[in-house]
Amino acid sequence: MFLYMFCLLGVEDRDTGQPLYVNDSSNSPHTHRPLFIAMGKEEVMDDDVERVMKEIKELLEGPVRMGDCNVYIDGKMSLVDSKFRKNMLGLGGAWCMLCHVTVDTGCGRGDLEPYDFFFITRSGKEVQDTYDNLKDDEGCVPTKTDDYAERAGTSEAPLLQDFETLDSLIFLSPLHAIMRVFSWVLILMYHLMAGILRWSEGKVVLGSSYQFYVAAKKRANEVVKAKTGILMDAPDPTGKRGNTLKGDICTRLLGEERNREVLVSLVPSQFQQSFRALLEGLWVILHVYSSDPDPDRYVDVNVFKMECLDLYHLILENFGNRPDHRWMNLSPTLHSVLAHSW
Repeated sequence: MFLYMFCLLGVEDRDTGQPLYVNDSSNSPHTHRPLFIAMGKEEVMDDDVERVMKEIKELLEGPVRMGDCNVYIDGKMSLVDSKFRKNMLGLGGAWCMLCHVTVDTGCGRGDLEPYDFFFITRSGKEVQDTYDNLKDDEGCVPTKTDDYAERAGTSEAPLLQDFETLDSLIFLSPLHAIMRVFSWVLILMYHLMAGILRWSEGKVVLGSSYQFYVAAKKRANEVVKAKTGILMDAPDPTGKRGNTLKGDICTRLLGEERNREVLVSLVPSQFQQSFRALLEGLWVILHVYSSDPDPDRYVDVNVFKMECLDLYHLILENFGNRPDHRWMNLSPTLHSVLAHSW
């Protein structure tokens, strides 16, 4: 299913700036209204998506006449799924949609000095220029082995030839962030429990070690169910597609100390201190990152940045990434949250 929703955050007098209405429940589904809905995959609805994006742009350029008033709309896209953004930007092969860092560098296998971290280096113009420079006579992007430095993940033409709209898609969305980050945490935990220093969940890649990975996952879920009552990482028992690892489950396991301690107890003792710090740090960062604006509370961006970078280095330095064998991969979402959310 493909869905656009809109939420009215507030209304003010354009001449005086006086607020006429403020939405105090912007995170509530009851304050959102559908703008466009269709069934199917993003890839097969390019024409519909392009039309809707152009109509939204026209609304923002306004004004819209309502009765005797001219209404000017100021809005931006948020909570946009990463798959949709990749499709819109033509970055189907990108590890990160905000910067040009490769998976090897981002996971500590490149030349990376302490705190020499990542800035948002992509822009709408850069995305379009890269495609224009790479495309062949038929508009396709040729690929070859080890060409990430040249293509930077560019796989096809951006859906819209509009720098401003493309720029609006190059941002970090909190949508699904906690689920994707926590899914990575579980993969790390299963590897540590099984003693497997090869980053994969696949039977072919893991070979004879696969049975130990499966056993670790089974044991972890049994322990968590017994001690917390939470069905953590299993097929959805209601018959719906997917598994039980939804946002509320991730929040309970990551956000409650007693549940975090259950997870910490599952990993080998030499990793428990670092794993505890990882879970605590991720909860604080994700909680701040996805929180509502509050006029009475402010985030010190410099402190938040250092928390993110410290946790990034803790991950690289404490979970099997020896200089001679760096086996662990960060997920693109985890990289984006820690490297770009500040």
